[in-house]
Amino acid sequence: MKVLLNAVSPCIIAVSLIYRNSLACRLHLVLALMKEQMKLKNESDESRETSHKILAYLMDNPDAQDTLKGIVDWWLLQQDLRRNVALIKKAVDGLIRNGFLLERLGNGRTKYYQVNRGRLPEISALIDQR
Repeated sequence: MKVLLNAVSPCIIAVSLIYRNSLACRLHLVLALMKEQMKLKNESDESRETSHKILAYLMDNPDAQDTLKGIVDWWLLQQDLRRNVALIKKAVDGLIRNGFLLERLGNGRTKYYQVNRGRLPEISALIDQR
């Protein structure tokens, strides 16, 4: 509670002490405290997610060591890139399944993707809906 009181505007605290019996003032203080609690909770969730990403990287790379900039640039970026590649593959697979993308094999069994021109009107309508 002390941490939250420190975060609340001194003006609100002063007014609440002067007008201790005022219901409106007490409600105002409670609302301010609730806002601060939500703010701290959101920051805590973000911090917990980032901590999880760092630990996941270290599980895959137990000998890793780096500066703060290196952790940001390499450890966390690498985690996000891996996650994005999986998301993009899933999206591409879905677009192929729905007939919006065509897939062809090139030299060396490399896959190439392109729009299915026969579905352009539908694609345009989908894009306009967003």
